[in-house]
Amino acid sequence: MQELAHTNLTPLATLSPFEDLDHWNFTGLLTGKSGIFHLSHVWQIQFLLQNHRILVIDCAIRFNAFFLAEEAHRLGLQSEAVLGSILVQRAFTPYQILDVITGILSKSHRPSPTTYFLLAPMKQFFDGDVSEEEGKFLLQKMLSVIRNIQAEGIPFLIVEKESYDHPSFAPAFQDLIQLANPLWQLTQRDGSYSLKARRLPEIQGQRSKAMDFHSPSSREPRIILERPDFSSSQSYRRIA
Repeated sequence: MQELAHTNLTPLATLSPFEDLDHWNFTGLLTGKSGIFHLSHVWQIQFLLQNHRILVIDCAIRFNAFFLAEEAHRLGLQSEAVLGSILVQRAFTPYQILDVITGILSKSHRPSPTTYFLLAPMKQFFDGDVSEEEGKFLLQKMLSVIRNIQAEGIPFLIVEKESYDHPSFAPAFQDLIQLANPLWQLTQRDGSYSLKARRLPEIQGQRSKAMDFHSPSSREPRIILERPDFSSSQSYRRIA
């Protein structure tokens, strides 16, 4: 994989690789030791501001409404409108996770444009109630479904820690890294965050502005979001 960009910026809210999301249809992975779930909330608002419908699949209680409200306040947005515009579904077992992400492949579950955020999916596969062999098998099923999502061109962002103390994690995570385009790695040192982006050779010729890093302008306009009608998706609940 080739390193695309590296930037040392703080706070986390300034780390945004997105500019034009009209044709963003990648399967991306954001990883690191800390800060990744907070940063993913910042990115959710970036997609929301470019008219994407956001569906968050939270697998380990990593969704935090306070992070969204904090970022909305920083941007001069109405926090209530932001919170009401992002839908969240919880999935706390491997079978629930597989059921939810398999459902994404159904056209009836894909209003356009929709971007999915999958938060901490691998943790549940290492639960004490799941045998090691069963966990390995189910992890491979999850990776297979993600490959199908990628083949369909569905915008899909996975947010996962770079390490777990479990023997099945490393090989499965390496498979996920090889699958992801692009891959972002967040690191922290002395209170400063660095974000590295890499991608695989098959999309080398497809670079878009959406993958360039930029620091948001200090003179951002005040925007008031309207609440879209998501009443057709009964399986998701609003966070308010």
